[in-house]
Amino acid sequence: MKHLLLPLLTFCFLNLNAQSWNQHQKIVPDDREVNDEFGNAVAISGDYAIIGAMREDDDGNGQNDAPDAGSAYIFKRTGGIWTQEAKLVAADRESFDFFGHAVAISGSYAIVGAHQEKGSPEIANAGAAYIYERNGNGLWAQINKLEAPVRKANDYFGFSVGISGDFAIVGAYFEDEDENETNEILSAGAAYVFKRNNSLNTWEFYQKIVASDRSVDDRFGMSAAISGDHIVIGAEFDDVDGSNGLQTNAGSAYVFTLDQDVWTEEAHLKASDYGSSEHFGWSVAVSGDYAIVGAYQNDTDETGQNSSPDAGAAYIFERGGGLWPQVKKAVASDRANIDYYGYSVAIDGDQALVGAYRQNFAGSGSTMYSDAGAAYLLTRDINGEWFETQKINHGDRATLDQFGYTVGIDGSDIIVGALTEDEDENLDNPLPEAGSVYFFKEETNSTEEIVRQTFKVYPNPVTNAIHLEFDNPTNCILTIYNAQGQMVDQSKLSDLVSVVDVSTLVPGIYMLMISSEKEFLGTQRVVIY
Repeated sequence: MKHLLLPLLTFCFLNLNAQSWNQHQKIVPDDREVNDEFGNAVAISGDYAIIGAMREDDDGNGQNDAPDAGSAYIFKRTGGIWTQEAKLVAADRESFDFFGHAVAISGSYAIVGAHQEKGSPEIANAGAAYIYERNGNGLWAQINKLEAPVRKANDYFGFSVGISGDFAIVGAYFEDEDENETNEILSAGAAYVFKRNNSLNTWEFYQKIVASDRSVDDRFGMSAAISGDHIVIGAEFDDVDGSNGLQTNAGSAYVFTLDQDVWTEEAHLKASDYGSSEHFGWSVAVSGDYAIVGAYQNDTDETGQNSSPDAGAAYIFERGGGLWPQVKKAVASDRANIDYYGYSVAIDGDQALVGAYRQNFAGSGSTMYSDAGAAYLLTRDINGEWFETQKINHGDRATLDQFGYTVGIDGSDIIVGALTEDEDENLDNPLPEAGSVYFFKEETNSTEEIVRQTFKVYPNPVTNAIHLEFDNPTNCILTIYNAQGQMVDQSKLSDLVSVVDVSTLVPGIYMLMISSEKEFLGTQRVVIY
């Protein structure tokens, strides 16, 4: 016997909140050169952004050439425009330090990793990280050089970095010893926490952290992120054993939480559909109670099916009761082979950003540019569901730009690196692999251009066809997702009453997402039986 139909369901929303992300500005450094790879690392905090150029050669004055010594650039937003405020280089810079491989920024402090720095006495690839502070005059000064308490060759300390409040985290993915500098396990990896001494305004070693189940060549510390009382560390070569059996180099990530002044492992994150050599943990990000982990060589869709080699995926985890269950596996709506979706990730509040630097198309029917790259915005709705709400491309996309190699998000601002892009901000003066960075701004429609839009969805539950009735003429796109978050249908709506055939969909709970061609407008659950 069929279920009784529920009464007509009306879902109202104000288009006052309709938003889209548009390219706001393209930036390059004032001393750009061939092969600098400006944009190989990016981070943003409020009105400040930091961009790494790990293969840059010159010092802060554009002199004293040192191949691949590396640098980082601070940009400040004034009057809505991002301009270069400082160029950062290490006080003890040397060739092939790769200073700028990793960067992070929080308030008036920035941290820059140089994972091949040798130090004094020289130890090959021991690595270092540098803390910079901005003073009231807008000058950024190096105030600390951070090193592991026990420096060793080829630890790559500084390969990943993060900073939040009074704490900084530095990854050393080839480190061998545990937190007590014993129990050597080759390339198990480690990360180091530093804390700011407010009275001395210095950053001091606080704690060394390692995985509780560390093993050979896990490479814990390949990626690192910190937000408040949570640290996430990636171990992309961890062998995962569980419901899918033992999968070599599947990768995992670990969450550490500050508990009574000690950073303690709280969770071991694994992909629900983990497989071998997927590089889960290559990229990580955390914001409050949400973490996102990239697996750029994952092959399957949201359901673990429809293999597309190296299309990539990203996984979102939510903290609750001290546990971090997976709440979303995200893949690109237009996923394709070797996109590397998940190579970079960022998250802030209800929004996450995923880079796919080997993606070839801007959209359906667009010109193909190999490895032009793209980024994808995910938004969490009022029901706690995460959905892709926009694909982000740069305006001057071209072959081998690698846009999306790095990404960052902070509030209504997005930053995306394209480390092998050639042209300057005026789309001129090409320099091979000089690199560039793009800012995108979340735009809200003005009140005067908006009308109140109300729509009805009926019947609900439904068997054959959904009716969507609008109060005002509209041009919208209806996207239907199943309970696993997989897109199963998409329709264009242009009438006051549109009828969408759902007779081919299997019974279950579905989410309707309604948007214009540029803006996310609203969602509604329906039951198909």
